[in-house]
Parts: sequence; C-alpha cells; structure tokens
Amino acid sequence: MSDDNKKIDTFTATTMVVVAVIFDGIPIIIGLITAPLAGGGGVIAGYIIWPFAWLTFWFWFTLKGVKFIGNKKRLAAFGLTPLIEFIPYLNLLPGWTTMVTVTLLTLKTKKLTTKIAPVSKKFARIRRR
Repeated sequence: MSDDNKKIDTFTATTMVVVAVIFDGIPIIIGLITAPLAGGGGVIAGYIIWPFAWLTFWFWFTLKGVKFIGNKKRLAAFGLTPLIEFIPYLNLLPGWTTMVTVTLLTLKTKKLTTKIAPVSKKFARIRRR
C-alpha cells in the first residue's frame, strides 16, 4: 500500500503532533520538578517514555500506510530520534515532535509534487513549441 492510498487528514496530523508534544513535554515537566535534584528525573522519564513513543508513532504511521524505507528523510527522522532521545539531557529536546513534523511534511511534499508534476510537464511542452 503506497503513501497515496491512505491519507493522513488534518485532524489526524494535528492529533499526532499533540501526542508528540505530550511525549516530549512529560520529561521536561518532570525535569523541572526534580530540578533541585539535578533534574535527573526528566532523563529517567525520557528513558521510560521513548520506547512507548517510538512504538506508538511507528504503529500509527504504519496503520496510515506510511512507509519509512523508501524515503531517506523519513527513515533518518524515524531511526535517529530514538538514539537522540536516549542521550541524557538531549532527550529533553522536542525530538518526537520534530520526527512527526518531518514525517508529515515529507508526506505533504510528496502530495504537492504529484499534483505539480503533470502541470510542469504540460508547461514544458508548451514552451518548447
């Protein structure tokens, strides 16, 4: 099933970003609460959350028909985010939100290029005459 067969509508995309913000926000909030204890709670919370976040988004995008193997940007975003989230204090950055946003933007870009490509070919034929 290709990316074009199933669409991610605006509501689903917005929900994905909100869930990603929640996954990113939990370690930050716990880190702020445990700041008197050197903020280690945020790092530990990030370690606990990242497998759930990765599986959630992998499953969600897979249900929507998104493939990561064929697209280098999606594969890099989806593969590197867990590694970045595993590094202490870097896991407090919004990695999941960035991953979801990059994936959604690559889908949107693909949709736009498939709409523009036939028009540009037609325009190229007209200019050659």
